[in-house]
Amino acid sequence: VRVTGGQSNFEITAQNGMDFPTMPMFKGDRVYTLPQHTVRDIIDATAFAVAQNDQRPAFNGALLRIQDGVFTMVGSDGNRLAIARTVLPDPDSAPDAEMVIPGKYLLELSRMLRDTEEDTTMILARKHIIFKIDDIYFFTRMIEHAYMQYERVLPQVYRSQCYVSAAELTGAIERASLVTEDRLGGNSKPYLKLTFARDHIEIYSVSSGGSIEESVPAALEGDEVIIGFTCRLLLDTLRAVPSDTETLRLRLNSPIMGITIESAALPPLCNASPDPEVFGDRVLDTLPTEKPDGDVLESMYLVMPTRMNK
Repeated sequence: VRVTGGQSNFEITAQNGMDFPTMPMFKGDRVYTLPQHTVRDIIDATAFAVAQNDQRPAFNGALLRIQDGVFTMVGSDGNRLAIARTVLPDPDSAPDAEMVIPGKYLLELSRMLRDTEEDTTMILARKHIIFKIDDIYFFTRMIEHAYMQYERVLPQVYRSQCYVSAAELTGAIERASLVTEDRLGGNSKPYLKLTFARDHIEIYSVSSGGSIEESVPAALEGDEVIIGFTCRLLLDTLRAVPSDTETLRLRLNSPIMGITIESAALPPLCNASPDPEVFGDRVLDTLPTEKPDGDVLESMYLVMPTRMNK
């Protein structure tokens, strides 16, 4: 191919167009129409947790499940789990489906979607998923591996429940990351120690670059807990919480079990029960929860702790 312009002349080696990979047919047997902001929000709430180049193929993608008119997406890298769901605009006519979509595709798709009520069309074929945004078709092959049964890793009971401001906790963890990133030290990443006390969360970390100690007001029910986290995992999770979330509901069991993070304004996405040894006959949070109504995004995050030095 020769390109000339002004005083410039270019020659570019080209290949036969017949060698280009075959394009799939832009049609499928299941078609859904959703607002662009809904698809973007559910991707932003979960895709951050998808693994990068994991040896387990399914972990390199996010689970997309449509069941009984509810659109659910799940991402996990083994250290954290993100779940988000919303009701489809026309739930009664939405066929059930389940597939694993590559995480890199979702990140690129999120950049193309706008914060608007304009619709995007999602088309499911046998091996491909296609999104039609205006006059653009964006497609990828699905990951043909079964996703883990994520419901099994969700805690069934909790011994501690804490309510805290989302903005205050996120801000404190962001300040702590200045120390835990340890830019002045070696390659080791110090952990972040969180102490859940009756009326506050104490945050502490120390590294060769300095130390931080901070307290965030909170309301705790149940046992007090001291637990450690990798700061980056916890911070990325808090940043993925929907921006309109004012108060977080945190649930814990022990220093070696994961913490769940949800919006306190919505019913629990995971119907865990309060441990009767701690809460007695309390049954408030054991009642079945209904599907969200309308254009409401529910999300829940599970972050696994790290081992702390004694």
